[in-house]
Amino acid sequence: MRGIVLHITTYGKKMKLSEYLIDQGILLESRKGTKWEVLECLTRHYCRSLPENIGDLVINTVLTREMKTSTGLGDGLAVPHGRTDAVNKTGILFARFKEGIEWESSDGGLVYFVFLVIGPVCSANEYLDILSTISKILSRKTLRTALLSASFPEQVIQMMDAVKGRKKPRNNTRIKN
Repeated sequence: MRGIVLHITTYGKKMKLSEYLIDQGILLESRKGTKWEVLECLTRHYCRSLPENIGDLVINTVLTREMKTSTGLGDGLAVPHGRTDAVNKTGILFARFKEGIEWESSDGGLVYFVFLVIGPVCSANEYLDILSTISKILSRKTLRTALLSASFPEQVIQMMDAVKGRKKPRNNTRIKN
């Protein structure tokens, strides 16, 4: 079992998406496939450090959420996501698909950027703030263009953090491992 340290954030500190990236959570040369193959592959990558039974629960959560309605938001962006008590903290994974994938997006276009967001059920506000910040980042055409040409994960992190999210609420408890 991993050690747990509670961290109380300071009121007024702006959220940075990079704080939520999982280890090796930026995939710039992702393999193309169907939406469902990509979802399963990305979720398995996300879950690679979790026990297998927990990974299966997370995968099921993400796939079930996607079956309800597509998470393809348009402008080349998909944000598959799910909340489950199988995880104890919110995390994100970013994948880029230079050739694009069919995703049943709201605008009918291909998806080039996928942000997979997984969080515990108890973190609704934090979870929604992350989804909102991702949407804000990818609504900017200049950032989408820059993300398509990024060569290194560090460049992606800089772009993610260029757009700050909402202020973190006072006494927002985060679990760090």
